[in-house]
Amino acid sequence: MEIYICKVCGHIEFGTAPDVCPVCHAAKAAFQKNNSIFEDSAKDNSEGIKKHTPCVITRKDALIEEGPSTNVKVRIGEVLHPMLENHFIHFIDCYIDGKFTARAEFSPEAIYPATDFYITKTSGKVTIVERCNLHGYWRTDVNL
Repeated sequence: MEIYICKVCGHIEFGTAPDVCPVCHAAKAAFQKNNSIFEDSAKDNSEGIKKHTPCVITRKDALIEEGPSTNVKVRIGEVLHPMLENHFIHFIDCYIDGKFTARAEFSPEAIYPATDFYITKTSGKVTIVERCNLHGYWRTDVNL
């Protein structure tokens, strides 16, 4: 599968570059193809896998009673990733069946690199992508 990265905001698209970035609204020309982005990050920082790979827990959600809902809980790193001024998680993106659905953005310090997504699906594939300002992009795929 082809991977395209928005050079403006860092958003990733799987398959084809969109006409407009769903995060920053940059034009299609802002996207650059890089099919090895995840492998490059792991290769450049093999000892950091435990601090960068998203840990994902899914469960039936009780907060949203109005319809079907799954709570997707995300924490960055089996060993919690640091959130320092010079080394931090910039964002965590959520994709459902390959389609971008949400982003949680972070500032360094005063917050842990973790978030919840409440999704309307109870089956399918969830992909979580995170970007470390120093060590690049990391991902985890889970089936609901």
